[in-house]
Amino acid sequence: MKKLPFLIFSLLSLAFYGCTIPHYCCDVAQKWGQITASKNGVAWNPLYVNGTLTDLDSLKIAAMNATMTSNAITKIDTLNIKVSYIGTGIYKLDNNKVFYATFANGTATRYKIDTTYNNVLNITSYRRFDNPGSSVPDNVEIKGTFDLKFIDPNNPAGISISNATFYAIMQR
Repeated sequence: MKKLPFLIFSLLSLAFYGCTIPHYCCDVAQKWGQITASKNGVAWNPLYVNGTLTDLDSLKIAAMNATMTSNAITKIDTLNIKVSYIGTGIYKLDNNKVFYATFANGTATRYKIDTTYNNVLNITSYRRFDNPGSSVPDNVEIKGTFDLKFIDPNNPAGISISNATFYAIMQR
């Protein structure tokens, strides 16, 4: 049973990394996504971050982190944010745009957004890297910040992800 969380984490990582990160023959290695934040006052830097742009001008940011104890995964948290992207600026977030859950001891717990908090995503930078001499789609770099608060029935203070910054390079 201890191997189940590791198996889930491995399969999710393979699915995300295998299908979304462009692989070019001789490119210098780059970070394709990163989030730094404070989760309930403690530094939170997810191991996996991915950004996706769709043809329908939708931006999706996915992050996943795992807590290890004695060479075993004891908890996985996953955060997904999806907004209809129209440019730089502030986007109000609600339960239809944000998913946050934890997986521990074979149990999944999904948390709902605290609607009394100002849950926002602020896209501060959008930069397109033209690739005119290639059939490979152009890359886009998006940077921004976000602040979120979730209701936690076991903690009246809830779960806050604050002072978060994100960076993602994705294909357009």
